[in-house]
Amino acid sequence: MSCSGHHHHSDSAFAWGSVWNGLLVAVEFAIGAWTGSAALLADATHNLSDTLSLLLAWGARVAARQPATAERTYGHRRLTAICAFVNAVVLLGTLGFIAWEAVTHWNDQNPLKYGVVMATAAAALLVNGWTAWNLQKGSDHDLNTRAAYLHMATDAGVSLAVLAGAGISAVTGWRWIDGALALVIVAMTLRSSWPVCVESWRMVADGVPANIDLPQVRAALLAMPGVTGAHDLHVWSLSTTESALTAHLVVNHERLDNRFLGVVHESLRSRFGIAHTTLQVEASEPPLCHGCPLA
Repeated sequence: MSCSGHHHHSDSAFAWGSVWNGLLVAVEFAIGAWTGSAALLADATHNLSDTLSLLLAWGARVAARQPATAERTYGHRRLTAICAFVNAVVLLGTLGFIAWEAVTHWNDQNPLKYGVVMATAAAALLVNGWTAWNLQKGSDHDLNTRAAYLHMATDAGVSLAVLAGAGISAVTGWRWIDGALALVIVAMTLRSSWPVCVESWRMVADGVPANIDLPQVRAALLAMPGVTGAHDLHVWSLSTTESALTAHLVVNHERLDNRFLGVVHESLRSRFGIAHTTLQVEASEPPLCHGCPLA
C-alpha cells in the first residue's frame, strides 16, 4: 500500500471509530439512565474518554503531516509521541477504574435488566471490535496508533466480559462472574499496554528508540571506510515512526567527499531505519611522510 493510501486508511479508521463510539456513548448514557444501571453509566463514561483519545490521536496524526515552518523546524511530528504517552497514561487510569468497579460490584444483588444490558454490550462489542480491528492494521509501526488500538481492544474485551457475564448470571445467578471476567481482561490489557507506556515516555524524553541499538550504530559508523573516530553521537525519536541521528565523525582526509556522506546516510537508513541524519565531519591529521626534511 502506498504512503498516501496508508494515511487515508488510518484517517478513515480514526474518523469512523470516533463517530461510532460517540454514538455508542450517547446510547449508553441514555439506556443507563433509563435502567438505572451504574455499570452502563460507568462504561459510557469510560467510552467517552476513549472517544476523546481517538480524536486526540487522530489530530496528532494530521498535525504531524503538516510541513515544517520557520518557528517549528521539525514540524509537529513530536505530537504523535506526546499523544501516545497521554493515551497510554489514560489507559492505565481506565484499567484502574474498571478494576475498582469490578471489585466494588463483585456480588451486587440489585435487580438487573439482563436483556437490555446484553443488547447494549453486544452493540458496544461490535463498535469497539470493529474500531480496534481497523486500527490494528496500522499499529505495528506507529506507537500513536497502537495506543489508540489498545484503548479500543480493551473496550471490546470489557464489552465481551459484560455480555458473557450477564448471560452467565442470568442462567446461574452468579453475579460475581462479571467482575471476575473484567479483572482478567484488565490483567491481560495491562500486560500489553505497559510497554507502550514505557516506549512512549522514552520518545517524549528523547531516549534512544527501543528498536535501535546505540553500540551497534557506533560500531557501524566506525566500520565505514576512512572513519577513525566517532563522538557526540545522539539518536532520538522525531515522532512515533521516525528517528534522527547527529554525530561527529573523524575521517581520513582522503575520504572527505559527498559520496562518503551519501554512503553513511544510506547505511544508517537501511540498517537502522534512521532517515534523518546530520553529520559533522572532522578531518584527521595526515600522517607525517618518512624521509621528509624537518622544517
